[in-house]
Amino acid sequence: EASYGELMLKALATTVAMQITMTTVCSLINQVKLGVGGNRLEWWVHQFLCLTHHAVVGVWALYALIYDPVCWEVVQGVCNKTAEGAHRLNYETSRYYMAILLPLTIGYMLFDMVQLYRMKELNTLITVHHVVSIILWPLLVHFDIGHMWILYFLSTELTGPFNVIRKMLSEANYKESKLYVVNGLIFTILFVLWRIIPIPTLVSVGWLANPFYSSTVPTSFTPNTVILVKVAHIFSYLPLAFNMYWGFLVVSGAFKALLCPKKIKIKSS
Repeated sequence: EASYGELMLKALATTVAMQITMTTVCSLINQVKLGVGGNRLEWWVHQFLCLTHHAVVGVWALYALIYDPVCWEVVQGVCNKTAEGAHRLNYETSRYYMAILLPLTIGYMLFDMVQLYRMKELNTLITVHHVVSIILWPLLVHFDIGHMWILYFLSTELTGPFNVIRKMLSEANYKESKLYVVNGLIFTILFVLWRIIPIPTLVSVGWLANPFYSSTVPTSFTPNTVILVKVAHIFSYLPLAFNMYWGFLVVSGAFKALLCPKKIKIKSS
C-alpha cells in the first residue's frame, strides 16, 4: 500500500518545485525586460504551470484508464453497469499511477491555492474542491479505496488546458478572435463528453456498491476503514456536483454565444 506520509512529502516537493519554477521564470523575464511584471507576470506564469499540470495529469490518467488492462476492465464494467464493475470502481487498486499522479495533483492544488490567495482570486468553490481532495484522496489511496474514482477525476483534467487558454486569450484581448471561439467550442464539447455525460452512469453504478449496505464492503476492512469508505462514498459525488454546476455555466455561456452571434465581433487571430 502507498504510504500517506510518502504521498504528502512528494506533494509538498511538487509544490516547492512549482514555486521555485515560478520565481525563477519571473526573475528571468524581469531581467530581459519584456514589459510584463508584478502580479500580471505571476498570473501568466501561474496559468502556464496550471496548463502544464492539466495536460500532463489529464492525458496520463486517460492513458491509464484506456491502456492499463485492469483499469480498462473496470471501465467496461462501469459502462455495462454490472455489480462487479461497481465493486471494482470502489475497491480496485492502481498503485503505480496513484503514486505518480496523486502527488503531482495534490502538490499542484497546494500551489494553486497559495497563488490564488495571493492574487485575491481564491473563491469558496475552489477552496472546498481543493481542500477536500488534499485531505481525502491521500487517505483513500493509503487504504486502497477509490483508486478508480480518483483516476477518473484526474482524467477530467483534460478539459483544463482549454479553460486556461480561454483565460489567456481573454487576458491578451483576444476574446473576440476566431481562436477564442474555436477553443471555447472544444472546451464545451470536451467538458460535456467527459465530465457531464458520465454522471448518470457513475451515480447509478456507485449506488450498486453502496457501502452503507454492509454486504458490499470487503470483510477484511476494519471498522475505521469502513467509516472511511462511507465518507468517501458521500464525497465521491461532490466533484460530480461541481461538474454539474460548472457544466451549467459552460453550456449556458455557449448557448448565449450561439444565440446572440451578432453581439460577438469576430476578428482574425
